[in-house]
Amino acid sequence: MHMRFGRLTWAFLLALAFLSACSDAGKSSQDPSNQGVGAGGANSDGANAHSSQEPEDLPPIDPQAIAFLELALTIKGTDQGAPDVPIKIFWEADGKPSNTDVRTTPDGTRRVQFEHGSRLVGLDINPSARTAPTTYKESALLMGGRTHKIHVELEAGGIVSGIVLDVEGNPVAGATVGAFFTDPISLDNMVSTRVDVFTRSDKDGAFRLGGFPSGPFVLEANWENMMSVWRPGGSMIEAREFRDLEIHMEPGHVVYGQAIDANEEPIADVMVVAGKPNRKTNRRPTQYEEVFMYGPRACLAKSDEAGLFTLPAVPESQGWNIVGRHPRYLPLRKSFGAGQQDVWLEMSEGASLAGRVQDVNGKEISSVQIWMLSADGNPSVFTDKEGNYLFGVGKPKKDVCVLLYKAGYGMSFLGPMDIDVGMQPLDVVLEGGVSVAGKVVDAEGKGMSGVPVRIQGSLPMEGFLAAHMPERFLDRDAVLTGPDGSFQFNELYDSSFNLTVRAPGKPRVAQGGIQRGTTDLVLTVE
Repeated sequence: MHMRFGRLTWAFLLALAFLSACSDAGKSSQDPSNQGVGAGGANSDGANAHSSQEPEDLPPIDPQAIAFLELALTIKGTDQGAPDVPIKIFWEADGKPSNTDVRTTPDGTRRVQFEHGSRLVGLDINPSARTAPTTYKESALLMGGRTHKIHVELEAGGIVSGIVLDVEGNPVAGATVGAFFTDPISLDNMVSTRVDVFTRSDKDGAFRLGGFPSGPFVLEANWENMMSVWRPGGSMIEAREFRDLEIHMEPGHVVYGQAIDANEEPIADVMVVAGKPNRKTNRRPTQYEEVFMYGPRACLAKSDEAGLFTLPAVPESQGWNIVGRHPRYLPLRKSFGAGQQDVWLEMSEGASLAGRVQDVNGKEISSVQIWMLSADGNPSVFTDKEGNYLFGVGKPKKDVCVLLYKAGYGMSFLGPMDIDVGMQPLDVVLEGGVSVAGKVVDAEGKGMSGVPVRIQGSLPMEGFLAAHMPERFLDRDAVLTGPDGSFQFNELYDSSFNLTVRAPGKPRVAQGGIQRGTTDLVLTVE
């Protein structure tokens, strides 16, 4: 297991993910001494914007002179400038992307210098204490000696305020309070997160945050070795203000874990999710219909080569559920008790299908999509850059067919087969563009244009769904004849095919037993 860390170290781990999101260069918090905002570049609907070069008496372009970008941000529905708004300007020089961080002045403007010929790409206008975030996209050359002007009307931002309390109901001063512009369940499923706005609680534990766009949000707090165990989350509507919200904290600790197999060998790349039981449904009402109190955020981790993983923030008073998933092993669900600091995940091998895909020259093919077709569904995976693939099935499956396809390399259709524990690798060679082609003619041998031709391979077993045949599954089972009556089906798999011709007002014409590679077919419509 992991080496034990001291109290200060695990308190640091507890806070690291949260605080690192609040410390991006060029960003600051919404605290009483600085009304700036830590921002994550969220989008917001409703902002109006326009741009212009100086409309009258344009000065001559001077390649040796400075180009200017003049920004003017106002609050929608008012004539007020939007002050202290953080903006990230995206631009290019000689085709190389770059960006610049600026803030608006007290009157909501900002004038920025660029070299002649720089190209503006767009703006990320981040939330401020008074305004919601938005983005602005424009491709414009910034010319020396001239000024390019942009005016953006920003939506007023919503406001939340409240207090941070410890487990005994005492105010917590100096806690970092962050807001995420997403819902609690989505936040739980994010491997990496970034706070959208943040501040610190004052000496009385109080906090206030602005700049919320319309839509979901959730609040969290962090202080020393403490974590949020009840956090407000809800939906902001039209710059509303939610007051007197509470964030409840208690001491947290680190849980160390290891994933092993039945032989106690470590398992790498196990995805681990741990959280409070019934966390997705257990919520408490607040004084607002739009806001609820949610339990602590779940922990996500991935085991390393030694099978080790760390859950950095688990409340000391709570027992949690934990789930481990890996394509080669059956999902494992268990729980650990309050205060428990070590957990082992002993996983049982499940049924899986793995292998490598190559071309006829033995070169690995990446990004091949592979489907496992059965009565239970049609999951798919892609090959990696070495051509490898892995299907985690879990319980054994019978009568499965496997379809592989990548444009330019053709199809492969294998099966039926049984997928079981300990299967040998299934390596596949894609042969490329093998076709079936021919011509549809009338009784006089003249080509018939615009006639539908349909192809179907032989069913791999009795009862197999025709909709799962590769040509139909990939929507490549029908074509119209060309002006001379010709038709062609490309990138086919190895099978015996049936062709059907249905010319309007004529008897159906069918021909079977056609092998791929046949290109001289003539189908006559009487």
